[in-house]
Amino acid sequence: MVKNICIVGGGTAGLITALILKTRYYDISIKIVKSDKIGTIGVGEGSTEHWQEFIDFVGLDLKELVRETKATFKFGIMFEGWTKNPYFHNVESHFNDAKYGQYQAGYGYAIKHKIQAQEYTDQWCWKNKVGQDQNHLPRQYHFNTFLLNDYLLKKCRYLGIEIINDEIIEATIQNNKILEIKDLIKGATSPDARLQVVKDLKSFYGNSMPYINKQIYKQIGPDVSLAISVNDPELQSLSILGELNDEQKKFVRSKVNDTNLEESLLKTINSNLSSLADVVANQPEGYATYSEFIQTTASSLKNAAMNGILEDKYKSADAAANDLSERFLADYNFTNETFYIPFDVNGKIVNQDVIEAKARVWENKLYWNDIDLENFNVDLIGSGGKLFTKEETIDFFKKNGEWYMDGNTGIKFGVKEPFGGFTPMTIDNKNIKINFLDYDGEFSSMKDINGNSYVMDMKDIYKFLDAEYMGVQTP
Repeated sequence: MVKNICIVGGGTAGLITALILKTRYYDISIKIVKSDKIGTIGVGEGSTEHWQEFIDFVGLDLKELVRETKATFKFGIMFEGWTKNPYFHNVESHFNDAKYGQYQAGYGYAIKHKIQAQEYTDQWCWKNKVGQDQNHLPRQYHFNTFLLNDYLLKKCRYLGIEIINDEIIEATIQNNKILEIKDLIKGATSPDARLQVVKDLKSFYGNSMPYINKQIYKQIGPDVSLAISVNDPELQSLSILGELNDEQKKFVRSKVNDTNLEESLLKTINSNLSSLADVVANQPEGYATYSEFIQTTASSLKNAAMNGILEDKYKSADAAANDLSERFLADYNFTNETFYIPFDVNGKIVNQDVIEAKARVWENKLYWNDIDLENFNVDLIGSGGKLFTKEETIDFFKKNGEWYMDGNTGIKFGVKEPFGGFTPMTIDNKNIKINFLDYDGEFSSMKDINGNSYVMDMKDIYKFLDAEYMGVQTP
């Protein structure tokens, strides 16, 4: 039986989840992990009609909620310029006196009989005022996000929900869970069943899967880890089978008439992985990680190729090595010398062009002093026992800094030292980073003294992309 629940994130969604769970399962210990370093998004927040169901279930006092969050009533949405005539989407009208979420029937009737919006909507809506009929108060609201967050936090504490102010850097699972995963994969009776286990794992662990996969790599093996990390179904199905036994290897060698089959496969695969090898070698940890990462990847691809030949999918070593290498490399963009961009992060598509543009535009802006860092606490560095000033620190990074890999989920900015090591550019002890799942110009790790993120104008990103597309030389 579940006795403890931990909710990661103290925004509106996390706090609502905690309140619902605590109301339903009062005896269960519930904790929320949130960080004051990660600010609340400063926009207005609106609810749907289901908010009233949440209020009723948790037992919140509506008057108190409205008062403390400075909420306003939401009667609908006016769409101007979308159609020939303005369209007013009102979900609280007398015309549509139905259960929650069933107002479509009312609108269907209005459309069929060409009834104008003013005819089926209470007139005070058009005057932007609240009517006198207390029986038809709205079930939707607009809130001040910051005040709503404070209010929900207060209610969480009142119910005994523990609030932990901290950051989660990475996620791991207990060793016995890793062993359970290993048993599930080994117990699967077919490659398809094994792949289903992998799909279920990725779905269950979500964004934590890259971290969990590190444990799987160490405790289960690189072949299963490769199957989890790639997207191509053919490569997944062959790599998850693992290494052949000695008798199978002998049989496969005879099929292609190559006594040095494994060496032949590795030679071709390593040649094909040169673009990846170059990026890895250019990392600050470069040669320390190069041999293990590239060799284990090549070895797992070799094992997959052996399985492919065994199953008559390939007639020669070159065909197997080239095809599977191509399938593996299709997940990455290798247009940069110091970092690559994956096609996805655990199934969530990465906008590779935007990430590339975001990195290059930021780098250019820093170099040309086009980023105002006056209100940012740039952490100072030094040399020869002397601490640089803020201006000297920024100057050092703008002349020498580049983007490098930050694990498998993003890139970080800093300087690679000549004899190894890395000096990151940090603000309030946080690396300047770009997450691969970013789709906008915000740099969430760059907070000014007021807690606001640095945001790059998307026009600059699109301008860079247009120049690249047209073949124009960018700075």
